[in-house]
Amino acid sequence: MMRLKWLQVIFIALLSASAGFGAVSAQDALWNDVWVLAKSESNTGVVVRLSSTGVTQQINVPGGAFIPGAVNEQYVLSPDGRFLVIASQMEGAENTHPVMIADLQNGTTIQANIPPAAAYDLGGFDPAGTRFALSYVSYIPTPAPDTFPYNGGIAIIDASNGALLIDLPMSSNPITPDEFTPWAFVDEWRADGIRFIGSCFGCEPAFEGQWSIWNPDTNEFTAESGEYFSYFGTWLPATNELLMRAHRTNYPYDTEPAYFPRFNVVQYYADGVLPSSSELSGAPVVYFNPNDIDLSDGNGLFWINGGDEFIVTSQTDTTWIATSRFGGQRFVTVPADSSVLAGVNGGWVGTQPNSTGGTSIVSYTLSGGGYQPQVLADIVGSVSLLRAPALGENVAIPPIGFTVIAPPPPDEFNAIMLANAPQCEGASPSRLIIGQLGRVTPGEANRVRTAPSTNAEIVGAIPGGAIFTVLDGPVCSEGYAWWFVEYEGILGFTVEGSGTNYFVEPVTP
Repeated sequence: MMRLKWLQVIFIALLSASAGFGAVSAQDALWNDVWVLAKSESNTGVVVRLSSTGVTQQINVPGGAFIPGAVNEQYVLSPDGRFLVIASQMEGAENTHPVMIADLQNGTTIQANIPPAAAYDLGGFDPAGTRFALSYVSYIPTPAPDTFPYNGGIAIIDASNGALLIDLPMSSNPITPDEFTPWAFVDEWRADGIRFIGSCFGCEPAFEGQWSIWNPDTNEFTAESGEYFSYFGTWLPATNELLMRAHRTNYPYDTEPAYFPRFNVVQYYADGVLPSSSELSGAPVVYFNPNDIDLSDGNGLFWINGGDEFIVTSQTDTTWIATSRFGGQRFVTVPADSSVLAGVNGGWVGTQPNSTGGTSIVSYTLSGGGYQPQVLADIVGSVSLLRAPALGENVAIPPIGFTVIAPPPPDEFNAIMLANAPQCEGASPSRLIIGQLGRVTPGEANRVRTAPSTNAEIVGAIPGGAIFTVLDGPVCSEGYAWWFVEYEGILGFTVEGSGTNYFVEPVTP
């Protein structure tokens, strides 16, 4: 009864938000066929099909499709919208739940005939919509000495009955057959085959690279497809243009340590070829925001408005910036905790909290020089994108590039760095900049210690007036701002100052 009641609430909310429910034609809409999944905390769901004018279709997900307590859920929808596949993991363990296949047409749910593994990666459906691909990786219970303790492969599943049709062990593929790539990331399944890239498990995965192709029908492999993927970039399908977040030291950047250098710019690659590390510094920068110099955590990068613009989103800032390939930027104010689901013709589709504690699906459409929001539906629960139309079909070929943003001059660079520098409570406001030079103020020498503490061992001293290199910092300790520096081969921590009295100062270029 609770399930039926929740579905009724969703139905009413969607119906009230849709003008002409079920009767919207392609001619009436600016865009069509954005599919999303609305899922409640009680593990019930509705697949919703949207156009720019509202909800055009909704289908209840049959019972048993969602497993209570599941985390890291992945979804893939068949091209005709009939089958919804759900893969998930157990909370707090590197083990998976069974892969579930919901038949949205017949209202049934079955389990795929593939045993639980340590992890799955869902790929796409074949063009006919009858089979789907997923990769799996499992532990080897008793591995041989000095061997990698995992194995895995790519499985092809019949969506109608869950049967395992093909099981390709990663050790048998001719592209990455070594034991250190027991897993694979899988992507679209097109007419020529499945995009995949070999990856390890339990170590650093493949963050970017060139897709290989496996055709399950012919068992043919293509090592280099000329198509790329990156967690840090986004491609425009019709033109293959690439936008990529990057770290450039000639633009102000966040100095907080991170696994990857913190991204501070967006770079543009007209040919869509993923650059090598040595080429990253030479690409044109088309986005830099001095008020947000860390694009690493919580920032999104999306093609929007049919591919004529891109937008950089933020989880902490309610002003987003859209950049046009025809020049100029648009500043868009959004509610807190908003997100983008997909770019569409004329703008984008996203989510935002509503006044009832639920989630609104919203379209932002370019009108009168700015993006105007329209609520398409109000949802009880979470919203996940299942599929959206490819962008860029109306972009001119060759495409018009984006305006290049030059690095700021030294004075402006330093001002931005200082404005964004971390500050230590009770200490002098920090003025040093990582990667640049500092100087001990005239007078006494500054001690250099092994750790940021007045009790740490002294390894040397920097005389008054001497110049040193700032390597890292500041570390806040004992009411001081400590910087990790190098002076004539001496490495260690030195204090910036006390109160309003500075012991060191920046050396301006």
